[in-house]
This record gives sequence, structure tokens and C-alpha cells, in this order.
Amino acid sequence: MDLYPSLSARDALHAAVALHSEAAAISSYDRDFDQLAELRRIEP
Repeated sequence: MDLYPSLSARDALHAAVALHSEAAAISSYDRDFDQLAELRRIEP
């Protein structure tokens, strides 16, 4: 959360789980995930 202070706690948790599981992308309408260079967002 220090790297992305504008992410909500819930978004940070989802991103952490996706990154921990080495997911290539996350499916979400939430554009806040776009700031994560390590994770690609795909709209469902």
C-alpha cells in the first residue's frame, strides 16, 4: 500500500492475492488497478 496509496485496502488485497498467485491479469471494471504495472486489468 506504500507504493500505491490511492488503492483502497480491498483493492490492495485483491492485487496482492493476484500477484502472489502469479496471475497475469485481473478481471475488474475498477480502473484503480490500471496503476499497477505488474498486473494487467481486463474488463469482464
